[in-house]
Amino acid sequence: MLKNTKAHYGSLAKFFHWIIALLILCMLPFGYLMSGHALVTVHKLTGLFILTLAACRLIWILFNPHPRLPDSVSRLEKIAARAVEGLLYVCMFGMPLSGWAMSTAFGSFPMVMGVALPMPFVPVDRDWAMTFENIHGTLALILIGLISVHVLGALKHYFFDKDQVVQNMLPCCNIKENNVDARKQV
Repeated sequence: MLKNTKAHYGSLAKFFHWIIALLILCMLPFGYLMSGHALVTVHKLTGLFILTLAACRLIWILFNPHPRLPDSVSRLEKIAARAVEGLLYVCMFGMPLSGWAMSTAFGSFPMVMGVALPMPFVPVDRDWAMTFENIHGTLALILIGLISVHVLGALKHYFFDKDQVVQNMLPCCNIKENNVDARKQV
C-alpha cells in the first residue's frame, strides 16, 4: 500500500523515513571527518538532496494521516513522540539550509550540473559564514540527541512494550489490521 492508513504507514512514508535516516546517519560523521574539495562537494549535494526529500516527505505527510499510536501509549509519551518528531523536522530543514547558507556566505556555492546555487539573500561575508557554521554545528549535535531519543523510544516499543510501533515503520513488514502481536503470546 502506497498511502498511510489510520493504523499503518504506507510504503512511500517508509521510503522517505528510511532513505532520509540513512543519508543523515552517513552525513553526520562525514561532516566532521571530511576534507578535500570532492568530499565537501558530495556533502553539499547530499545535504541539498536531504532537503529536497524532507520537503517531499513533509508534503506527503500533510496529505496522509499519521497512523494512531496504540492505546497503551500514554498521553505524555504521545506528546513526547510528536515533539521529537517536530524537532527532527526542524533539524532536517535547518541542517541543510544552514549548510547552504554557510557555503554561500563563504563564497563556495554548491554546484549542480555546472550551475552555481547560491542561497538567495545571503551575502558573501565571513562573519555571516561563521554564524551559519555555528548554527550548522549546533544543529548537528541537537540532531544526534534527537536521533538517540528516537531510537531509544523505538527500542522501548519493541523490547518492553512489545507493540507494533516499530514493525509499522519497517520496510519489510506488512501488518494486517487484525494480526495479534505474536511476541506478546510467548
